[in-house]
Amino acid sequence: MFLIKSDEAVRSEMTAILQAAQIEVREYITATEFYLEEKYNVPGVVLIDARIQGMPVAELLTRLQDSNSAIQVVAMASHAHVPAGIQLLKQGASDFLSRPLDSHELISTIARAYCVHYDIESSALFDSTEDIVAGLTRLTERERQVLDLLIEGQSSRGISDHLGIRVKTVEAHRSRVNDKMRTRDVAHLLRMYYALPEAELV
Repeated sequence: MFLIKSDEAVRSEMTAILQAAQIEVREYITATEFYLEEKYNVPGVVLIDARIQGMPVAELLTRLQDSNSAIQVVAMASHAHVPAGIQLLKQGASDFLSRPLDSHELISTIARAYCVHYDIESSALFDSTEDIVAGLTRLTERERQVLDLLIEGQSSRGISDHLGIRVKTVEAHRSRVNDKMRTRDVAHLLRMYYALPEAELV
């Protein structure tokens, strides 16, 4: 797999975690460096910072798609930059991770991305459609409004302004959404949401 991260210390730490899981890693500082050096006719996974300097991740996605690349792109972003991660999912990224990263979730996310290419039993890696739908049915009307706005990329402040409620109230609703959907973080919530067919989201 390929890791694109400008911060050397963080990049080295992530590489160590991945290599400990027997995942071969090639490191890059920028998307441009990766794009110029790598070949795209074999399956692979790129883990890239959503806010990387140089070539934007959206541009890299477009170039890979235009060349019918077998590369899967996984974006990562801090809690403050979740909207950027959501946008990349809409543009074709296969998955999204929020920072700070949990080592188990990091490995699981890479495994999910490789499941796209190989005949791997993925039942332990993906949430079932039935469980996701069950979680949605547990939400109140207000909690569902908060979830929908969160999926659109709104911050708690933005949701507060849109619904005319306090930020603390939004945070309380978000906490209950996580509990009822049984999600670990916003990235997990987004992954579950996008895993459903549109008909199930109504």
